[in-house]
Amino acid sequence: MASLATSNPKPSKRLVSARQKWRAKTNYEPKRFTGFAPISFAMVAEIGRLTTGKATQLLYVSLTASLGQIVKKDQPFKETSAEHSTSDLAELCACDERTIQRELGDLKQRKVILWEQPKKGVNVITPLFRSWEKLPDYKPAPVEEPKLEADDEPETGDPAQADKQTTYLTKTPVRVAAGKKSKAYKVECGVSALQFDVRQLDADCSAMVKDGVLLVTLEPRWDGKNLGGSMLQQKGIEEKPRQGCRISPNPTESKGTKGERGRKGEVTRVNHHRAEELSSLFDPLIHRWCGKTLSGDPQALLQSCIAIGETPHDVLVKAGVERGSRTLTPLHVLSLCKEIEHNWRKGIGLPQADKLPTREEIMAMAEADRKELAEKRAAARRGRVA
Repeated sequence: MASLATSNPKPSKRLVSARQKWRAKTNYEPKRFTGFAPISFAMVAEIGRLTTGKATQLLYVSLTASLGQIVKKDQPFKETSAEHSTSDLAELCACDERTIQRELGDLKQRKVILWEQPKKGVNVITPLFRSWEKLPDYKPAPVEEPKLEADDEPETGDPAQADKQTTYLTKTPVRVAAGKKSKAYKVECGVSALQFDVRQLDADCSAMVKDGVLLVTLEPRWDGKNLGGSMLQQKGIEEKPRQGCRISPNPTESKGTKGERGRKGEVTRVNHHRAEELSSLFDPLIHRWCGKTLSGDPQALLQSCIAIGETPHDVLVKAGVERGSRTLTPLHVLSLCKEIEHNWRKGIGLPQADKLPTREEIMAMAEADRKELAEKRAAARRGRVA
């Protein structure tokens, strides 16, 4: 009896997962690993199983911040990011800073990244993508809450309970007369930087260390109100205040403006975003004619700031300089600003005026007109003779 021949079974094809295929597309061994883009296939293949929620977005941002730095063609990609603030990372990931701190701590604990903080609020991230393939899948687990940073600590009104890094050199502000120097105060702490805090009046600040003493010099910038008063004192002239017309700004227009008022309700100091711009433009022009300044009349300055509205700076300067050739006082500035703002609004969208011809072009056009007129007269004479 013939034996039945049995055919050998076909070998089954080995199934290769998509993640294994993507891993095979990247080789980390060369000096500059395979791939035109710094974020390779193998990295993307592991992110989905290592992270969830905002941590996924944070990991993509970390890869871009580190490997996305510009290098030359023959150089390897940078694997450590530059310094990035916690607030910037929160903005890029569309979440709050506490979430960023929490996710960074979790990724560091699971050895997905190397997280360093050179100082409070500054982060340096190194994605450990070369070992991601060996890490286990993400599993939900309790995450340790991050510690409060300096900006999150509650404020206390008592200076004695303030931050330990704060050292008060003076208990109260020290008043120093013009042209004088204060006594030297001993500094019992290390100083790594210097910061100026100037209030009320603009000032030019400078500092130097001389014989172990840090000397800070503050020189107030030119102020029109002080200049006008000092000139009157030198001349011995006391001008009586005149009763001028009282113009109250429209409450709807003055919304959003700020100013400090005295006991009688008059404005004593203007805090408007265009006050310095108008003062620097009109103060020299006004002072040339009447010895006063716009900054010395806060009421007129505030009304002028409201009247000028959103007129561009270039339009304001051009109109102000043209008007400055005539007599100009603080009371004139208000009407001038209204006129400039009105003309600017009416001119929005209108075609620009053609460029005026030069003197040479005008002379050429006149010469052409004379030749044309001479030819017409000659033709008329020839017609009469015929």
